Amino acid sequence: MPCIILGIIPSLISLFNANAWFFAMGIIQILSAGGDLYILKMILDNKNNNECLYLDHPTDIGVVKFEKE
Repeated sequence: MPCIILGIIPSLISLFNANAWFFAMGIIQILSAGGDLYILKMILDNKNNNECLYLDHPTDIGVVKFEKE
């Protein structure tokens, strides 16, 4: 959500207003949301397995996946 609200929407609005500063801030926010997008990719890659639980990793970047045996 931060990527969409703080990054993509302001970048699109800046294209219509020709505001380079607003565009640059939108691009920075999109790049800052890279970790969130990576976690989303990890979750969507395993969409065939419905018996998984994803938790935020307590010390590292990413998630911990628990699978039912």
